[in-house]
Amino acid sequence: MAERAGNVASKISVCFGIVFGAVLFFCSRDIMRLFLPNNIQAIEIGSGCLKIVAIMQIPKAISIVFSSSLRGAGDVRWLVFVNIVGVLIGEITLARVLGLGTLMGVRLMDPSLRGMWIGVAMGESIRAGLNFHRYRGGRWKKIKV
Repeated sequence: MAERAGNVASKISVCFGIVFGAVLFFCSRDIMRLFLPNNIQAIEIGSGCLKIVAIMQIPKAISIVFSSSLRGAGDVRWLVFVNIVGVLIGEITLARVLGLGTLMGVRLMDPSLRGMWIGVAMGESIRAGLNFHRYRGGRWKKIKV
């Protein structure tokens, strides 16, 4: 029963992620114009970042549903591991390298706000993939709460 509920919830959340992601993606310039009507450069940079955030909505939806399902089943140690890996590798390391262009003082590439958001999206995708794999593997069903 719990597995079926998780599967249904994942399908619903992915559908909502696609819809809201599409709105963010295709309306990114208009959304940025609401906040910065006279700043063309900020609209260009911001709309590019919003497009990355739009694409990130699908892995974010997957991650939220499966991490919540695993948490409800008592698989908390796994979630701590996944969040440490996702944050340290994705949201700190990749965002730093892609955003600032440096790693441990070594310049690797030109800095970019879009690069930082790509790193955050990659971290979210790592967490979504790991949680999906854990959920599908079924080890969470054997945990005694």
